[in-house]
Amino acid sequence: MDSASVQPSSEQLSSLGAPLLAACWAEAGFGAKRPSVSGARWPKEVECSYIDCVGDACTKRSLWVKLYSGGKGTTMPNGLFARLITQPLSLAAIVGMVTLGVSVFADAAEPASTVLLSLVGGREIGFYIFVAAVFAHVSEAAYCYWVLQSLRQPLGACLAWAFLVSLVGWPVTRRVVQLKRVQLKVA
Repeated sequence: MDSASVQPSSEQLSSLGAPLLAACWAEAGFGAKRPSVSGARWPKEVECSYIDCVGDACTKRSLWVKLYSGGKGTTMPNGLFARLITQPLSLAAIVGMVTLGVSVFADAAEPASTVLLSLVGGREIGFYIFVAAVFAHVSEAAYCYWVLQSLRQPLGACLAWAFLVSLVGWPVTRRVVQLKRVQLKVA
């Protein structure tokens, strides 16, 4: 840590686990692991060291993470929203939900929707599957909102994650679970 600046307490540092991992994801992608504070200009920013793995090759890297409100971090830094929604599983989930929804609510005389719905057992079963999927996504969004609130994240970050989860589901929820785990490991 820089000796010229005010030093953060261990409690303040432990609250940065999830925000540092989110900043690493925004910078390097989801191969970023094991963030740690290696320097600080407290309470404005901290230097975060992390391991960036692409395939079998891993490299130690670092970045400076800006803090707000006297040393707090956010789990939704610039660039992470786009990275989360453009994951291949996220795109597949969005396409799948839109296709199922359009097929269920399209005119029954449309041959394309009838063919698509025949894959799941027909229009009625397709409707129940769509309703169950929407319910699951909303439930996951509520869970993620609660987790992020328990991590003392700002309202905007909690709502952004909840919105993404309601659109995509598990591909984003698993990232919130990872944020929760890293927070518990650091604390």
